[in-house]
Amino acid sequence: MSARLKAILNKNGIKPVATWENLDSPTTKQTVTSSIKRCAGVYGIINLINGDMYVGSGICGRMHIRFHKHLYGLNGSHLVSLAVKKYGLDNFAFIVIETIDGFDLHS
Repeated sequence: MSARLKAILNKNGIKPVATWENLDSPTTKQTVTSSIKRCAGVYGIINLINGDMYVGSGICGRMHIRFHKHLYGLNGSHLVSLAVKKYGLDNFAFIVIETIDGFDLHS
């Protein structure tokens, strides 16, 4: 975890169950998608430049779709879309804040 992300999480008192950075990497995109495909819960998209954060939720089998639409399809949240265009995908992190029923992202 980068120092920037760690500082933002600490400042906001957030203890995520999983974090991903380098979202511009195809490998990271695939890793996130496969990790959250069956997951339901609360996620966050964090701007590592200014600390702005979008928080959303996804039902089982849909969180990975929200991840893709917000960050790659740019047809999720209009505010996230504008920020990604302005700052670049490499300046964002995707975090899972909480999963429903304690789904283990590391299994």
